[in-house]
Amino acid sequence: MKDKTSGRVFIIHRSRYKVAVPSGMGPCTYKVVDRFDYTPAQEFGALIYILTNFEHQGPPDIILERIKKQLHGFTDKDSLLCTGDPSVIAIAAMSLLSQTTWESLRLLRWDAKYQLYKPYYIPRHLFGLFAG
Repeated sequence: MKDKTSGRVFIIHRSRYKVAVPSGMGPCTYKVVDRFDYTPAQEFGALIYILTNFEHQGPPDIILERIKKQLHGFTDKDSLLCTGDPSVIAIAAMSLLSQTTWESLRLLRWDAKYQLYKPYYIPRHLFGLFAG
């Protein structure tokens, strides 16, 4: 197994929503919270959110530009955490696979049984299979 060292975790889609917070006798206030808790992924590095709630909508070329801007500087020490819209996940993965020279691309997969993220490596020799 490879090291978990000093990389970053790029989370494709950060889903958030409003929660009512009772405030005694006055009107309710609201706070915005994450739909999922990604803190277990911090074991693999600092969390970086690529897209938020509405940024994943729109034409593929616009989404690709947003993703490429956020993934700039992605290295083989970093991880991709695939959450959200499957079409956006595909765009992000293709963006990385098309420009990589690394030995492998590290994804993080959630293990529900053990309640933790595990690395999943896509070896470089398979990258060409995605192109056709």
